[in-house]
Amino acid sequence: MNHEHVDEALVHQYLAGAMTEDEREAFERRYFECARCLDEVKRHWAVEAELRRAAPSLSVTEGTRRRRRPFLVFLPAAAAALAVIAIWQVTERRAVPDRSAPDREASARTVPAPVPSASTTALQQLARIEPPAYVTLRTRSPSDASDANFERGMDAYSRGDYQNAAAMLRTIHVADGGRVDFFLGVSLAMIGDADGAIEALTRAARPSSPYSDDARVMLAKVYLRKGDGEAAARELTAVAQEGGRRAADARALLDQIRALK
Repeated sequence: MNHEHVDEALVHQYLAGAMTEDEREAFERRYFECARCLDEVKRHWAVEAELRRAAPSLSVTEGTRRRRRPFLVFLPAAAAALAVIAIWQVTERRAVPDRSAPDREASARTVPAPVPSASTTALQQLARIEPPAYVTLRTRSPSDASDANFERGMDAYSRGDYQNAAAMLRTIHVADGGRVDFFLGVSLAMIGDADGAIEALTRAARPSSPYSDDARVMLAKVYLRKGDGEAAARELTAVAQEGGRRAADARALLDQIRALK
């Protein structure tokens, strides 16, 4: 038996025990023989069960419960379960976002960081900078402000305070054969200012500078940090070809870079 419409007023009367015996018999014959109608009655019963838990005074009378047929005893528990499921489904649909589409923000958060390749790790090792040692020798008082600033800067350098060393060495604007520029470039490289380091080391690498070879080897390492292998190879090749005291070091580093490529 199938019905286009379930009379909600009749359902409420039945659940409230407001029907006569004949009316109740007719109601049960009509609605309990149809699966769709029985489901509708169960849903109403679920609502009543929820209301009964919230306000006991609204529950059906004991006399009404006694008049119901034995085979309907299962309905309160089943209806209550249906009500909980129905309420959960509705609230979940409203509160939980649709997961059928990918959550791009969550995916971005959970994407693991790329693992460096062996060659990348080896290149990073080659780009490591070991600051050349400097021993401060105060055999005389500073003759001017530049000397004083250089000594203060190199005191900071010797302590590993490269930030203050760079700040102090930048105040010196005299040509001293590349010494200031070389240690300024090293200090800037140590604090991560690659562009500033390249600018200072390029000045220190002038052919007339006694720091030329050291500055070029240091320049190569800074270029490696920036990922510019060609520039690094250019500086090392120049040092190796000139045959100075850093020529062997330059060739060894150049061979390592070429092997990684």
